[in-house]
Amino acid sequence: MPFECFLDESTWQETNTYLIGVIAIETANMALFETEMGEILEYARHVTGIPNAEIHAQEIFGREGHYQNVDPYERVLIFRKVTDLLVRVAFRICIKPINTTVKLYSADPEHILALAWACEHIEKIADNTWRLTSDHHPQLNGRVTRALAEARRGGTRNCIRFSKLTVDSPVILHSNMSLGLQACDTALYTIGRYLRDQRVGQTGRAAQEIRRLYKAMSNSGILMIKNSWP
Repeated sequence: MPFECFLDESTWQETNTYLIGVIAIETANMALFETEMGEILEYARHVTGIPNAEIHAQEIFGREGHYQNVDPYERVLIFRKVTDLLVRVAFRICIKPINTTVKLYSADPEHILALAWACEHIEKIADNTWRLTSDHHPQLNGRVTRALAEARRGGTRNCIRFSKLTVDSPVILHSNMSLGLQACDTALYTIGRYLRDQRVGQTGRAAQEIRRLYKAMSNSGILMIKNSWP
């Protein structure tokens, strides 16, 4: 089965953690995914009143940017809609955490290794090809490209060679050009926030909602957090 995959990254300074995450969706399910994500985006634009609003998790959860005047119920509902769609349609969500107190995430060797390790499971499970789309970030685009190039050559430590990755990968897009990237952003934020809440002992209503969203992904069997990896 071929996959369309979407990569994003997230910083959690309170717990000294940096997350790299990739969502894999079977190509055959992409039309359904894009249709339903498009409907969620239209809902987000309706409740914000902003015709070009994006599904951006930090803004939604933090009541920031376009979402600063949106009712909490509506903001939580957007998270629930995206999570429900991923539970039904995504094949895998693979997360590689980096402890920034041990290794500086922006130091090329460690960061590039982690990028490949986050994607390796997709290479293993893909019967055919898989294509990776990455969120545009001037400081990270080169590292994503380098990580994939090294993995293609089989030169990544403790990682298999990427022989099924499409030649055009990575496709680097701004998030407003990809519903997959917006969904990945939402999932990665939920996972990062859950890990942060567990670490700091957060127990309020927001933490309870995040826990429900996290458990929906975890219990579905699509979520892999690669803590045991180098």
